[in-house]
Amino acid sequence: MKFTMTCDEVRLHLFDFKEEKTDVALRQRIYAHLATCSTCREEERAELALTGMLTAHRARTAGRRRSFLPMVGAVAAAVLLLIFTPTLFEAEQTAFGSITSYDLDINRNGAKHRSRKLKAEELIELSAGAFATCTLEGAGGISTTGPTCFVLKYDGGLWELEVLEGDVNARVEKDGALLVRAGMRNKRLEVGYHALTAIQWTQEEQEKEKRKNAAKPAELLQQAMSLYYDPSTRSNGLKEFQTVAAHEYATKEQVREARFYIPACLAKEGRTAEALALGEKYIKDYPQDSRASVKRFFLGLYAWRLGDFERAKMYWRHMMKDEGPDSNLTQAALDYLKGPQADESHAPNGAETIVGRKLSGELGVPEKKGGYLVVKVRLEQRPGFAAVADLVAQHHNARMFEFDGVDFKKLQAVLVREKPENVLFVVPPDVLDVNLHRRILLLSYGLDKDITTDFCFGYFTAKNAQQLSKLWSRTVAAHEKKPSQRRRWVGTGVTSGIKSIVYADRIPGVAQALGYKGEQIYWSCIEADPNVFQFIDKNISRLESADIVTFTGNSDPQGIWLFNDQRNIQKEKHWPYSPEKVGHDPRNEMPRIMASRFAALSLNSPIVWSGTCHSAATGRVFVEGDIVSTFGSTDNKGTLHILDPSKSLGLAMIEAGATAYLAPIAANHGMSVSMEVDFAFIHGASLGETIKATYDGIALAGGGRVVLDFVEEGKHILSREGVMAGGGANRILIGDPALRPFGQASHPLESVVIKNKKKDGFDIEVEWRGGWHARSWDIYRNHRKGPKIGRARIPVRVDLAGYAPLNKKLQFNCKAEARSNRDELMPYTLTHCVPETFHGRRYLHLQMNSPREAVDRKAVTATFHVTYK
Repeated sequence: MKFTMTCDEVRLHLFDFKEEKTDVALRQRIYAHLATCSTCREEERAELALTGMLTAHRARTAGRRRSFLPMVGAVAAAVLLLIFTPTLFEAEQTAFGSITSYDLDINRNGAKHRSRKLKAEELIELSAGAFATCTLEGAGGISTTGPTCFVLKYDGGLWELEVLEGDVNARVEKDGALLVRAGMRNKRLEVGYHALTAIQWTQEEQEKEKRKNAAKPAELLQQAMSLYYDPSTRSNGLKEFQTVAAHEYATKEQVREARFYIPACLAKEGRTAEALALGEKYIKDYPQDSRASVKRFFLGLYAWRLGDFERAKMYWRHMMKDEGPDSNLTQAALDYLKGPQADESHAPNGAETIVGRKLSGELGVPEKKGGYLVVKVRLEQRPGFAAVADLVAQHHNARMFEFDGVDFKKLQAVLVREKPENVLFVVPPDVLDVNLHRRILLLSYGLDKDITTDFCFGYFTAKNAQQLSKLWSRTVAAHEKKPSQRRRWVGTGVTSGIKSIVYADRIPGVAQALGYKGEQIYWSCIEADPNVFQFIDKNISRLESADIVTFTGNSDPQGIWLFNDQRNIQKEKHWPYSPEKVGHDPRNEMPRIMASRFAALSLNSPIVWSGTCHSAATGRVFVEGDIVSTFGSTDNKGTLHILDPSKSLGLAMIEAGATAYLAPIAANHGMSVSMEVDFAFIHGASLGETIKATYDGIALAGGGRVVLDFVEEGKHILSREGVMAGGGANRILIGDPALRPFGQASHPLESVVIKNKKKDGFDIEVEWRGGWHARSWDIYRNHRKGPKIGRARIPVRVDLAGYAPLNKKLQFNCKAEARSNRDELMPYTLTHCVPETFHGRRYLHLQMNSPREAVDRKAVTATFHVTYK
């Protein structure tokens, strides 16, 4: 009996298969066909953009498996291994059926397959993605895609199946007999297809179990708390808290706990007025709550954000009276009261964009192309560093400026006078910190009237002058190297869901379009893979041959974490910060890949991208809440840690041989790496333009307002900035901003076409095929002000050369619409029409936004109708 389908049948269902609209039975049959038919695999890749689809499919499936609800339909994405029990392929004397197993690779090729006879009793286990079919004598057969574990028994003409884990598809032929065990119950299957899971329930039993689970608000409350404190999730727990608050079985204490968090969830979504109203009701209903002071502090904060300063002062005065002058809450409130009421102290020049169906922006006449500026930062006692700075200036024919690291007004005056396109700050590792970087970043927004940054910049630093000189030598060689010579890519990441593994040919589609080859390495958290360091010892040398290396995961300045970051919110496991206790781990519960392991590598002069937090810190580290697990608690007060240069991840990458390093100097979100990669390859951008795209994204998301907090030792750490915007601002380039190491590629899932050119305008058509798009998340938008427009987006930056007059001021207007592949309007709203002048070039930044749930991963064609006068 065959479970495979004909080629015509498979192709008929490919679209629904990609969209996960097929049932388990049909999906299993399609998997079976793809495992053995190369023609249909090619058809699938051509139609469905396989690389992006697999990434999205794996993420969605992993999420469902973690839930482990008794439902049909969780089929894991394809991986590499097939694992059976040790006796599976032993010789058999009697045949009761047969089993054929396939080792599927990343493209679902099933070339490696094995067949054998079935014994009378078998325990069969498949790892994630492996595929197998069994022919059951006198009954029919089964097929399954791992991870699956099931037992088959044959007794007197009757087959019995018990599914222990995963999903199994069974087919019972006419006159066949197949008995399914589920716990203490047995069920005989009728003729036809059956989708089976580890627990088989009737519809009535499923509904009963749902009602039973719904009667457990304590579990739902715990889930809500986990979502609230986990920055990696899209949800903040609001829906779950609201469910508990309205739950008929919730206790009074559970209701109160849920109501306590609901205003904070609303505030995180930018619904500040609602947060204030519900918070006030909470205080009224629970005036004796032990956390009343905390609630009043945040009520004051919400009122402050809404511009109701008198109400904010009222709540803060009440809170201060209860807490006393030495309370952290009191100090935090005083910081706000002493600061600017409108929160405009760091806002750059530039008009705000207007949210609506029609937007406009003014574009000035572009100035000529700027030059290169080398800034020596406190190099008076660093002759070796100064000598490298001189070499850089000579190579780029650059102007030079000596900066004391303090007088930013003087630095600003030089930037205004020189109007450079690229700036390189040569700085000792013990001088570079997040405050220095943020002040330079804010200066970069203020040199002309548009809201984007006005020059590209990077830093040059290393453990010592000798290593800095080697960095410059590698940079010179990279300038002379053709982009086409860079062709090997190695991505790395940390996972908690599977054991450590290497995926062949799993690299971004935009890199594949330029001919890159490579792999993705996942080192697992210690909880999932106790042998992770053996895996690292075996595979870390793969990085040495790469031209591009990427890192994602959690880290601190010293090492990449191989443990769950949920430990950050488990206060009972923290200790007060002290320098000698940093990395304190007597029970080996917090393993890390330390800087020394990377420093010992001999890298092939790669461009290194990292999204791991604090991994570009070189000397001065402010201890933030995301690294308290390994650094200790600071009670949210500015605390400076002086990092040993030999323990710096960033300096280790330079020592190992990186030519450039794009990474965060403090906290950030790893999604920035994927967004920067896409921008760099789509536009063939320089490294400075690549990191500039992140900084521009912050300004565009804020409508021209960039608000950044600065850490001061011993003072309460403010939180006026948006979390994601602040994380984007923390990303830095250690390397030459003028280096252009990539070619230009067409994104396999995206296209931008300018058409219908007229004397006063043109249309821009953006087509996004279905699947995962890194830039579809409006990551830097704060949502604290303005209407709810949604976090999904379609952004585009177009070069206006040849499409608009060059030497005159222009006023741009735009209208836009987005349609599905069925030509139906989609709920996108135009949010950006922002022109930019940049050193002889002119660009137009356009963007639409939509609620994510309405458009996530769906194909869309967005048309921007642009006019100018």
